[in-house]
Amino acid sequence: MLISKPRIYIGLVVLFGAVFLGTYIFVDRAAILNQLGLLIFLCVLGSIGLIFNVYGLTEHSHFNISFLAYSFALFHLGVGEAGLVVLVSHLVEWPFGKYKFQVQAFNIGQYVLSLQASAVVLALFGQRLPLVEPISLRLTLAITLSLIVFVFTNHVLVGTVIRLTSGESFKESGILSGFPLMLDFTFLTLGLIAVMLWFVNPLLSFLALVPVYLMYSTLRVPALERASEVDQKTGLFNAAFFASAMQAEISRAKRFHHPISIVMADMDLLRNINNSYGHLAGDQVLIEVSGILKKNFREYDVVARFGGEEFSIMMPETDAAAAHERIENVRKQIEEHEIVLKNYPEPIHVSLSFGVASKHGDELVAMDIIHHADIALYLAKLSGRNRTILHGSEEYDSLVKEFALSDSFPKPASIEERIGKPIADRGTKARHRN
Repeated sequence: MLISKPRIYIGLVVLFGAVFLGTYIFVDRAAILNQLGLLIFLCVLGSIGLIFNVYGLTEHSHFNISFLAYSFALFHLGVGEAGLVVLVSHLVEWPFGKYKFQVQAFNIGQYVLSLQASAVVLALFGQRLPLVEPISLRLTLAITLSLIVFVFTNHVLVGTVIRLTSGESFKESGILSGFPLMLDFTFLTLGLIAVMLWFVNPLLSFLALVPVYLMYSTLRVPALERASEVDQKTGLFNAAFFASAMQAEISRAKRFHHPISIVMADMDLLRNINNSYGHLAGDQVLIEVSGILKKNFREYDVVARFGGEEFSIMMPETDAAAAHERIENVRKQIEEHEIVLKNYPEPIHVSLSFGVASKHGDELVAMDIIHHADIALYLAKLSGRNRTILHGSEEYDSLVKEFALSDSFPKPASIEERIGKPIADRGTKARHRN
């Protein structure tokens, strides 16, 4: 049986992390016992930071104060002690996060390797850890560079496992985007500041914790807002966000007389997959298809799970021909994609049916364009599934005649009724473009 690349990569990270950590702990046993009280405090601080992670600010990142504890331990106690804080805090967090063993082992391993990379940078500048005196100007560059290397190593290791497991590039996952990098660097810097304050008076080190509450609260608000806009299973936007974003974009398109395209999509025969392989397999299919949808659209397009196995896509500044071409490309990618299910040797294939409707701003009515996309989707399903039908095209008109339909086809309920809640304006300002 061949071992997959993700498993090999995760295994190597865990192995090297364990070797480095085990070596340091074995060598520094006496030092660890001498600093046991401070180590316990740092382990508690790191554990609290991990348990109260701020999730959802970006798709693949979370933020916590544990970096402060790791940084303080690194510069004040040394690499081995910092690695021990990483190990203990992740073991404490494990039952709360409910991660698989290999996930938590990888987390520990990649943090230990990041600490080691930071220590190597300092060694190249002739500085050993721990620091035993306030930082001189000569060491400022070395320490700053070591923090940058820690953050970069941490994000590259995580980004690589995301790429191997989901196929997302570093750009697509956003793992190397500016804000997550700077935020982690900031928490590491707070740990370093705490070390500098320790040299003056150990009690002053607690001042480094003062800004943490403000930062945590500030990050938590947008994270909660984003979580309320996202479908938790697929990571796509939810129907409520799609509805509010569409209304805002239609208003903009009307004002500037620009085109907009709306796509309604439905997964073909998902019920058969659930019945044959189980609902967990159905969830995996939804997640993988959602991943294909996400990576094929622009930042300002809105891709949402509208409910069940139904998806909706809004493409501003996109006319009918461009929308149809893009959706056909996505449809073919999904059709060709192999989904490997656990405990099943043969991969399975799935397909989606798409209905596309496009309008210019001066013609727009929100319910009309959704209605037209719905009819096109309905015709795609009636005519054999795994098709893309463009409202108003020759193919569309032919199918309308074949199935004796017309634009008087009963309209669906309003968007508010379909999603089961009033449409709020939340989230639309961030996407509004002048």
